[in-house]
Amino acid sequence: MNTSKLIAILAVSSTVWASGILSSAAKPLDPPPGSYQNSCVQVIVQPLLGGSGRTLEARCPDRNGRYVDAALGLPCRGDIQNRNGALQCVPGPNPFALPAGNYQAKCRNINLAGPILAASCSTIVGAVWVETSINTLNCKSRDIRVNARGKLVC
Repeated sequence: MNTSKLIAILAVSSTVWASGILSSAAKPLDPPPGSYQNSCVQVIVQPLLGGSGRTLEARCPDRNGRYVDAALGLPCRGDIQNRNGALQCVPGPNPFALPAGNYQAKCRNINLAGPILAASCSTIVGAVWVETSINTLNCKSRDIRVNARGKLVC
């Protein structure tokens, strides 16, 4: 085999190998819900190297309005708050967490704005997506699900 063919084969092999590594790179982790999202910017979640935990990183304003780097180990079983530029986990129920229910498996673009849960959910056929919303305060302690027409119900 001549040198130019060998170089061409190595170049193609390297490209295929590199594209495989890049395509298998971890998808960015979604930031957890919390009131910190009202004031912090550049929010990212990083996996811990060599561990199973994660770190929430952001730039958050302090009392003087200056943005400072902040970080918090996850998970947090409560509300994550910006306190003077520092991320803090305040234990207790998280009012910003998505309510319970099987809708998360059948819906996409899920958004919670106050008590209003909005999403695009699939019908029983699965090929049709329906824009739907529900006031979660009407559900009390009942789980939210998707009916056959793709609507969110208690």
